[in-house]
Amino acid sequence: MEFFEWKKTVKLENHWSYVCHRGMYRNKFGTQKKEYFCHRDDFYKEFKDRKKNLKSQGSNKINGSCPSTIKYKKVNGVVMVKFITSHIGHDENIGRLNLKKNERAEIAAKKLKSGVSLDVILDEIRDHASDIHAALTTTTKQDIRNIIRDFNLDPTRSHSDDAVSVEIWCTKVSGVNDPSFNPVIYYKRQGDHSN
Repeated sequence: MEFFEWKKTVKLENHWSYVCHRGMYRNKFGTQKKEYFCHRDDFYKEFKDRKKNLKSQGSNKINGSCPSTIKYKKVNGVVMVKFITSHIGHDENIGRLNLKKNERAEIAAKKLKSGVSLDVILDEIRDHASDIHAALTTTTKQDIRNIIRDFNLDPTRSHSDDAVSVEIWCTKVSGVNDPSFNPVIYYKRQGDHSN
């Protein structure tokens, strides 16, 4: 089994996520190495100029070290893995897991693009909780709204910048089918002076 597939099954079976603090590197002997740490490991770093409020659950970080790691080493095409499974300093909490890119993309592609409502999507996810990733079972409407925003699936919004979105809409509806009908009475771009 390929390493990344194995790592994915470890996450699905155990509800733990692993992150790396740096990319793959080679030592002086040409050995490729990469180290993954428990996503709860490390200390919370306070930001003075924080723009977003801290989540109600608090930080994922445990303000300490969790010994659980995955050490990946590739020597002459042979992959070796050292896996420390013991987690210390925190418990298993699926509410602390995040949706991954492929899970978000799957929700966007299969559900949202086909016009399924948010409530139906959430019901389907929760009904199949045993078949899928544990983080999906705690998915909220806000998570779905974030996916809609990130994948540009809102048909009423052409661009993430409101000013650009309004300009696109005005251009689109201004006399496309019937030149005598234009729902835009007056439009002035931001920063322009009116005459």
